[in-house]
Amino acid sequence: MPRIAPPVVAFAVATLLALPSAAQEATPAPLPATPEPSECRVEPRPASFIEDAVRRAVASSAPVPTFPPGGGGTITPTPIAVSEEGSQPADAETVAAATATVREYFACISVGDFPRLSALYTEQAARDNLAFLLSNSVRYRLDEGTPAAEVEAEIVGEFRESFLASPTALPADRRPALVAVANVRTLQDGRVVAGLVGVGPGGVGQWRALLVEEGGRLLVAGITAALPKGTSADTPVSLP
Repeated sequence: MPRIAPPVVAFAVATLLALPSAAQEATPAPLPATPEPSECRVEPRPASFIEDAVRRAVASSAPVPTFPPGGGGTITPTPIAVSEEGSQPADAETVAAATATVREYFACISVGDFPRLSALYTEQAARDNLAFLLSNSVRYRLDEGTPAAEVEAEIVGEFRESFLASPTALPADRRPALVAVANVRTLQDGRVVAGLVGVGPGGVGQWRALLVEEGGRLLVAGITAALPKGTSADTPVSLP
């Protein structure tokens, strides 16, 4: 029976690299940069949130499409196909806020801190991502005939063990670098979209992120696109 991968590892793979918070810096450090693990400072989501999300994922047991590495589509299950018609270039304060969130997101991947990484997603996106990561393991166990109550107990136990483990920072040469946050636009309903370019062990990646204000700061509601086929860290890329 396959066990779930430690959540930080699963999250990092799913993101191709891979609540309340402290106040954001008005002027983020210049890019490109490889954020230090010490920059992951957001207040972590509590273990109870993770366990509740796991239980909900087991209870729903609905198949969730698996992210295709190197393909297209979204790398978070929350739909973010939004029209940018009528959007406006974001002001400097919004650009700084978006950059601060994305930079801290990269830092939390580097430090392997799943609770804090989850806190950089909106509450709904964080729950959706857990369901996304657990879908295959849940379906396998249920299809194997394991009672739902046992599946829930097993996965909650595995997640608790991984969740409570001390974060382990990635080696310096495997930490994702944030190359650019650009083409930041504010939608008519106040949400924000931003183009991202990053470099990880797999090469260059381009994304379009949707960010929503929640808990006094911009949080990730979804990220779309994937590592372009045939690209590497040496390949020039254009922003999405």
